[in-house]
Amino acid sequence: MHRQREVSKRVLGEAGRYHEVAENLRVKQVWIEGRRQIMCHSPQEAAKDEAGRKAIEEAAVQPASAMAPKIPHVLNPIHNSLSF
Repeated sequence: MHRQREVSKRVLGEAGRYHEVAENLRVKQVWIEGRRQIMCHSPQEAAKDEAGRKAIEEAAVQPASAMAPKIPHVLNPIHNSLSF
C-alpha cells in the first residue's frame, strides 16, 4: 500500500496534460521508473465526491443534541413512570 501511495503522489505531481477522451473522462499518461502510469479524472464524479465530503463534514460539526430525535419525556403522575 505504501508503494502505491508513493506512485500516486508522483503521478499527480508530474507535469503533463490531461487528454479528454470522453465528455466526462480525462486521462494523463506518465512514465515513472520505466513503467507507464495512467491517471483518470472524471469532473462529474469529482464534484459528486466533493459534495458528499462536504455533507459529512457539516454533519460532523453539528452538536449531538441537534442529531438526537426529539422525544418528549412526560412524567405520568398515575404510574410514576415516563410515558412517550
